[in-house]
Amino acid sequence: MIAPDPRESGLTLVEMLVVLAIVGVMAGTVVLSAGAGSGRGAEVEARRLAARLELAADETMVTGRPVAFVGGRSGYRFLVRQAGRWRDETAPALEPYTLPSGLTLEGAGAAPVVIGADGGGSPLDLRLVPARGTGWAIAFDGVAASAKAGG
Repeated sequence: MIAPDPRESGLTLVEMLVVLAIVGVMAGTVVLSAGAGSGRGAEVEARRLAARLELAADETMVTGRPVAFVGGRSGYRFLVRQAGRWRDETAPALEPYTLPSGLTLEGAGAAPVVIGADGGGSPLDLRLVPARGTGWAIAFDGVAASAKAGG
């Protein structure tokens, strides 16, 4: 039997420290990303809703068609007035939208909120609440919308 060279067995201290440093960085990344995921998703969704509200206001101003917003806890939709009735908007930018799981929309009533062609529609104050993390407030004045953390 051949005995191993004692100088080549095991790990050196430097190799061990490198492995520990890699494991520590990976563990830190996992911990930090687990806490930030919900907040980042809420921010993206709040900004998306604000942009879609502004797009609906622009659509109303350009076409003269009445547009309304209807929100629920799990999503929202835009309606257009056709033949005396409110119908779901079918344009891709304003079609009904379901929020990702873990996010809830608060402050929207069951009745449609009309977005006026002259910016004179009803204002909206909405809140997007994640299961954990920071909530976002969405304010719409009939023409412009904004999203702010902590709402």
